[in-house]
Amino acid sequence: IGISHGVQKINGIAMASGEATDSLSAARMAFRQLFIPGLVALLSDAVGFVTLLLIDIGVIRELAARARIAPAVLQVEMHPFLVQEKLLRVCGESGIAVTAYSPLGAGSYVPLGMATSEDSVLGHPTVQQIAVATGRTPAQVVLRWGVQRGTSVIPKTSRIERLAENLDVESFRLDDAQMRAIIGLDRHCRFNDPGVFCERAFGTFFPIYD
Repeated sequence: IGISHGVQKINGIAMASGEATDSLSAARMAFRQLFIPGLVALLSDAVGFVTLLLIDIGVIRELAARARIAPAVLQVEMHPFLVQEKLLRVCGESGIAVTAYSPLGAGSYVPLGMATSEDSVLGHPTVQQIAVATGRTPAQVVLRWGVQRGTSVIPKTSRIERLAENLDVESFRLDDAQMRAIIGLDRHCRFNDPGVFCERAFGTFFPIYD
């Protein structure tokens, strides 16, 4: 079950936000119907596995204050060039787990023309230096940073050796100075921005971030 800007996906059914004057309220009503005893057995008395996609702090606060079933997970773009410290803190205080997609930054966006090789987090000197100091790859350093700050990370790869490398991030830790150094790389740089790529790809201006 997920909520995102513009479209709500409820049990596999997409509903455009224009179909209701208050899309968030409409989504909450649909969630309540799904939680009728016996209708969704696995969720009948669970905390409520509601995944939020691309949602800002204001919406999180509204849900925390008004929703009968609390959201469980927020999934957002998050990497050393888009640290989102305030968002992560609000989620922690609200009991919402955070899943970071694109945790390695620009890599998968370069072939799409949405980033350049110069935007690489993995090639940044700070990440490279920490990789040498820890005896790990730059990717492992960045993934470890994400895990160590309390997020789930979901890197994408089609190569078996990279998959094994990505999974091997529990056998070492970054020290406080290394964690702060990576946080200091923040550029507020968002690669997956519908306000940019929707207009370029579909001719539709559809910003969801300021």
